[in-house]
Amino acid sequence: MSNRATANRANARKSTGPRSVSGRQLSARNAKKHGLSLSVTHDAELAPEVEVLSRQIAAGNEALLPIARDVAEAQIDLSRVRRLRGELIDRALRDPQFQTAKQSMQLLKLLGRLIQIEDGRGRFGPSDTLRAQTYLDGRSERGPERHARILSALSKELTRMDRYERRALSRRKFAIRRLDIAHARNGLAEM
Repeated sequence: MSNRATANRANARKSTGPRSVSGRQLSARNAKKHGLSLSVTHDAELAPEVEVLSRQIAAGNEALLPIARDVAEAQIDLSRVRRLRGELIDRALRDPQFQTAKQSMQLLKLLGRLIQIEDGRGRFGPSDTLRAQTYLDGRSERGPERHARILSALSKELTRMDRYERRALSRRKFAIRRLDIAHARNGLAEM
């Protein structure tokens, strides 16, 4: 076996995911955070929507129903991703106490420092004043500045949702192509 193959196998063994029980459990919960990795047919609320939409797409042609179901699943999945993204952004924008992780850390450091001062283990110095001012400045922002900060804080989650959206768009596109081909074949067979 070549050195490259040996190196590839060694690297593959290192990148097989979490090994500990707690790591595996944490990893397993990642997909359940927002439910987007779950098929729409597994959701009791969405399955009837898929059936109704697929029958509308098939327009009474039972032969096209399985492919129409694929289109409907992808479309409803796409709608679900977009709805969840909107809810995430809306919830964050409506929350007057919304803080980024950085702002939360600033507050914790400031509170820790105030506790030290209260216990007589120091005094409020210039760096503490600057930290407090930075935290308070972030709390007084309005309008576009606040929106930009919130969207920036949500960027990681929004990026994940974009990935789900792209997958749903791709699945829908290919399902529509298959439906068009089946429809054309079905139309030629009727002639």
